[in-house]
Amino acid sequence: RLRQLSRLEGIKIEQEIAELQKEQAKLESLLASPARMKSLVAREIREDAKKFGDERRTLIEPSRRASLSEAAVLDEPVTIILSDKGWLRQRQGHGVDVAALSFKEGDKLFAALECRSPDALLLLGSDGRAYTLNAAQIPGGKGDGVPAASLMGLQTGTRIVAMLTGKPEEQVLLANSGGYGFVTTIADMLSRQKGGKLIMTLEPGEQVLPPARIAPGGQRYVACVSGSDRLLVFALDEVRAMPKGRGVILMGLEEKDSLKLTCVFADTLTTRGARRGKAIEEMPRFEVGRRARKGTQLNLKVEALLAAAEKAD
Repeated sequence: RLRQLSRLEGIKIEQEIAELQKEQAKLESLLASPARMKSLVAREIREDAKKFGDERRTLIEPSRRASLSEAAVLDEPVTIILSDKGWLRQRQGHGVDVAALSFKEGDKLFAALECRSPDALLLLGSDGRAYTLNAAQIPGGKGDGVPAASLMGLQTGTRIVAMLTGKPEEQVLLANSGGYGFVTTIADMLSRQKGGKLIMTLEPGEQVLPPARIAPGGQRYVACVSGSDRLLVFALDEVRAMPKGRGVILMGLEEKDSLKLTCVFADTLTTRGARRGKAIEEMPRFEVGRRARKGTQLNLKVEALLAAAEKAD
């Protein structure tokens, strides 16, 4: 009986030795393979986390790098200068002497806009697209600036017809040379895309005109002047408000005529132009008509339409 017990004990010891040898071989294989070692450690950590851990109280997220556009911009007065050939530059302060500005040979001043450095700057292309830049993006210094096309996706052959800033809720009258137009807001014209935003739909050969600002309260009439210098005045509330599109007919035009000027005003309208080679600025007599009419002929080659407030400036 003692011999049987001894044999059973020997069998048990042999089994334990076999198991230990198997474990030894497994550990030696694991130590010889860094990849298997990492896999085992990761698995054990996950198992321990499930067994002993609770829900994480903080989030692990990739760090977010600030871009130049998000960097703090010093709020200061600046003047944005646009040349006739589409070069943009910035000058600090307001009241810049534009007559003293120099341009590349064959170029000249197109527009100078006073604003603040954090302002969103709207540039309206002749193709009906509106482009948005931050005023702070435009380089300063004493050079000629940079081509506007390098800062935005301006299409080949497209000219900038206007440059403006304003509060998002401010309204403007948008019109095209084909005689159509509508009322929209600054907010509707803003875009985050470098390629801009299509605001006005055009027919072949048409171009967008510079927008006419609508001052809050009091401005009740729209004045339109055609290429043949016919004047039409009608009520502003005849024009539809819409975020984009072609709009409604503002002025009826002859086959080869076009719309060249628009203005929104309260009561007093001033025309500026030339008559027999002489510069003339006068307040034309007019009757308030209806939208889409042809208007009356002026005895003046009109170059600008001014509301009373603009004239006072």
